[in-house]
Formats: sequence, structure tokens, C-alpha cells
Amino acid sequence: MTIELHDAVDGDGLFDVQGKAFEAMEALLTAALTTVPTKVEAFLAQFQLRSDSDDLDVAETMERLPAAVSSWQSATGTLSGQVRMNLELMLRELVANDASQPEDTIKFALEYLISQMETDGDYVAANTVGLVLTPGGSNTGDLAICYSELRGDGRIQENCLAETLAVTVANAASQQIRLRSPLGQSDLLAHDWPKGSGVDLSLTATDPASSLLSNGDFEDETIDDVPDNWICHVGTPGTTLKVPAVEVQTVTISGTPTGGSYLIQWENADGIVRSTPTLAYNATASTVQAGLRQIPGLGKVTVSSSGISPDYTHTITFTGVTGDPNQLTSVSDLTGGAPAIAHATGTPAHTGAYRGQCLEFDSNGSELTALYHPLTVSVETVYFCHLRVKRVGAAAAGEIRIELVDEIDGTVITDGEGNAARKTLTASAISAAAHDSVWFSFRVPPGTSMPVYLRIRISVAVSNTASIVFDEVAIVQGRSLYPGGPYVAVFAGATLPHPNNTWTLAVSNNRSGSIQEWYNRIFQMDAKGLLLPITGGNLIPKNWT
Repeated sequence: MTIELHDAVDGDGLFDVQGKAFEAMEALLTAALTTVPTKVEAFLAQFQLRSDSDDLDVAETMERLPAAVSSWQSATGTLSGQVRMNLELMLRELVANDASQPEDTIKFALEYLISQMETDGDYVAANTVGLVLTPGGSNTGDLAICYSELRGDGRIQENCLAETLAVTVANAASQQIRLRSPLGQSDLLAHDWPKGSGVDLSLTATDPASSLLSNGDFEDETIDDVPDNWICHVGTPGTTLKVPAVEVQTVTISGTPTGGSYLIQWENADGIVRSTPTLAYNATASTVQAGLRQIPGLGKVTVSSSGISPDYTHTITFTGVTGDPNQLTSVSDLTGGAPAIAHATGTPAHTGAYRGQCLEFDSNGSELTALYHPLTVSVETVYFCHLRVKRVGAAAAGEIRIELVDEIDGTVITDGEGNAARKTLTASAISAAAHDSVWFSFRVPPGTSMPVYLRIRISVAVSNTASIVFDEVAIVQGRSLYPGGPYVAVFAGATLPHPNNTWTLAVSNNRSGSIQEWYNRIFQMDAKGLLLPITGGNLIPKNWT
């Protein structure tokens, strides 16, 4: 025996009967929200047209009508609650009569119903949900905000609330953002539902150090041109696969000064010049390194020295520094001898570098270069992968894919709804002027063996006139803004956001799947993580006007 869901002739299926309750609820809530208040307002307006309206004894009681309407609106909750209770009892009893050894809870009843629908190919109309992120017009920095309306099994979060969330910078130094929405209405059967989710949430940006991947910034390299923790499956290290060296500069003290001091200065990409603390004429490598690391943006540089004090040559390696660093300069107050300070660049930064070392696929026009990183993740969980990509040279052809596969040279993983864990880039469309922020969300279905592998590969040969540079690959679990809501993640950029940066995240939901919506409002499906099926062979129609 199974529960009859729809009977086109007699109209006595479960959804047929429930539909009439939904229709009654719609009529009640519409009356409470618009119909009755509008009629009462019209009555009051008509009364006030009388020239003697203020003099009549009834005027005082007329002024109490708006409060009475508000009281009546609140009282509709009693009827709504009774309808909800009746529908719940009905569903639980039908399932109890149909299922062997049932668990007598509404969640079990709903799960049983969904299972029967999936088995029989029954489904309901879907809601259409969309997300649009819009940055403020004067934003600076390159922090990346990623979002998805898909939940862990790949289904759309059809019960997302339509609203616009304000996004601001909560802490510029840590690249933390704050998301806030209009005040929510927690009662799904209130006449003024929905207002908003009431979200007030802060998220701190993920960088390669806090990512689920190891060495996503390619800074560690035990074997030349093969980043640690990555597997080179296709490619020739040093030829088609490279980890270019970071910039190296030298500061040379000559003339054997006997006293005084000097400053080393650096101009960042924004044109701001900052200096080290005062350095003694005979400052050692450790002192120079400590001084340089106090300059914002140079916090990971390393310094080694050669020569005989005080005539040192300080060699500065620009580890973790953004892009192509400007030449260091100095201000000298050295005394004695014939002091001089000279600056030179020993190893220039790679033109495609984002921050520190990077990964380069230097195409020979035919090789399908591929690099893998093992990864252990949880099934049916939303993750985001983000990276920086830049093209060096002209590309007439070529395609690059960043994807999750089940094994080396394996198959791309798809979630329960068939969404591939993949981002595809056309080589000619990748920016040659700046680093593109590239991201995608993914989910892994039950039964997937671990580890899986993140694969970066050339899927269609790139023209031998171009190379593709990758940096700061990071993966993090997404954060649901509220039960049944969208997922969001934030990734750090090399340039800090301004404290006044803003964005808006607009969530749309046409709520056209009436049965889906009313099941959520009556049974609080979002809090239970449940959705009615929206695909199959038999559409359950909405049977009310």
C-alpha cells in the first residue's frame, strides 16, 4: 500500500486535500496582509470626508480601528496554528497506516513521503532562485566573495528568502566581512512573512595557509619546479611546468663607514613609500630583515648577508610579496670612510606572479599539462575552490580546467544532481593585464572514496605563444547563512580592502512552486533540511486558485 497523492477524478489524494488547506491559508493571510486593512483604511478615509467627522461621538472609536486591525491580524495565528496541526496529524497518521514500524514524528513522515515520491517519480513545481553579488562603485582591494544556491546534495535551496543582504568590511586587516539582512519574521505562517532572514554574520577570509589544500601558494618547492604536496602527472619540470623564483634584490654598503645610520625604503603598488626603522651602519642580516618585515607587504622577506662588516651586501628575497616589487631605495646618514649604498635586482620577479612564488604552465603548443593535489573532504558538504590566474603572452587557442577527480587521470566528480566539480577557462579570455579571481563550488556524493584530487590541467592545448600562471589556490567549506539559505565563502586578496568597501548580495526567489512553498511554511522543511522532489515523470499539480 502507498499513500495516494493525487486523484484527478475524485480529488481525494493527499495533495488534493492539503491544497484546499493551503488555499484557505492563502485567503486568510492575504486578507490579514492587504484585503481587510485596505478596506478598513478606505472606510476611515470615507468617514473623514464628512465635515463633522471630528465632532461626532463615534470619532474617538474610529481612531481605535487601526489598533483593532493589528490585533485581528495577530489573532489569525490561532486559526493558522490549528490548520498546521491538522495537516501534521493527517500526514503522520497516513504514514503510520502505510509504513511498518513507523517513527511517529513529522520528520519521519515527511522523509517517508519524499522517499515514496522519488520511488514513484512524483514531483512538484520548483521555485526559481538566483544570487547576484554587486560591489560598491569605489571598492578597492581584491578580496573575493563566493556564493552558491546549491546545498550539499546539489539541489537548489528552494526555500531561500528573497532579500538583499548588505555586505561591509568588518576588519580590513584580517579581510573579514559582515553580512546583514532586513529583520526577519520567524513565524512562517505570519501574515507579513517573509520579511528577511535577519542574518548578521561575520566571515574571515581564507588564504592558502588556512585552506584545506597544502602549499596552494606554491611557496614550498623541495624538487625544482615541482611544488611540494602536488603531483606532476603530465609535464616536464623546468620546461612546460615551472615554479618561477621570486624577486631577489641586493643592498650593498661600501666605503667602510665608521658610524651613522641609514634607512631602507620601499614603494608599494599603491604608491605609498614606507621605511625601515633606523639601521646602524654595521647592521647585520637579521637586523635588516627585522626592519624590512615591519613594512606592510614585506612581512615574509628573508635577508642573508655576505662581506666583512660594515661592508655588507644584503641579499633580500621577496617571499610572499605581491606582484613585481619596486626597487628598494635608501636614505643614508652614514659617516666616516667613503660610504655609499647601491641597489640592484639580482633575480627579477616573474611577470605573472601574484604574490611570492607561482605555478606556470609554459605551453609548447601541444602538451596537456596536469598537476594533482590529494584532498579529503566530507560528502554532501558545500565547498568553494578559489585561485588567481593570469596569462602571459598571446593565446590563439587553449582551454584550462580546474576540477575535482576521483583518482589520478580519473573521472570528474559530480554531485547528487549531476553538477560537475569543475571550472573551465578559455586561454584567450584569461586576463594578461591582471590576475583573474576564479572560483567554483563543489560537492561530493555519498560513497566517494578518499582522497579525491584537485586537478589543474590544460584540457585543450594552449598556443605556444602563451603561458598560464596560477597562484593562491585555496579550498574552504562554505557557510550557510541560515537553515535553507545560500552558502558563502570569502578568500583573501593580496591588496587589503578599504574599511568603507561595500557589496550587496541580492537573493531572488519567485516562489512559484506553490506546493514546495506551503510544505515549507506548514512543516518547516528548511529547518529539517528537506525538499520535495522537483523532477520525475508525474507532476503533482497545484489544485487551487
